[in-house]
Amino acid sequence: MKKEKSSKHSSFRWRKDRPQLCKILEDDKNNYNVQLVEKNAKRCEELSELLYKTLILKGDGTNLKFIQEEELDQVDVLVAVTGDDKSNLLTSVLAKKIGCDKDNYRNHQT
Repeated sequence: MKKEKSSKHSSFRWRKDRPQLCKILEDDKNNYNVQLVEKNAKRCEELSELLYKTLILKGDGTNLKFIQEEELDQVDVLVAVTGDDKSNLLTSVLAKKIGCDKDNYRNHQT
């Protein structure tokens, strides 16, 4: 079953200690549909208690198969802001490969 594309649909991969961006987007008046990708099952549970409107996806944002299965190509914006620059860059490259028009990643080595 194919998900309908929302005009305000975003997916975020966020550092374990930093769900603030998702919280800001949840509270935004633009009604963003926020998704967060997290590898750790326990952390997914913790995040689901903090983020009431965010869809928590357990998986690896650097895994092309996972990205395709979760239809992350449907998002308007993908942001990769983990603590690992290589993962952020890889997620960004994969997002471009599957057709995500806008992606952002954080580089800690500036």
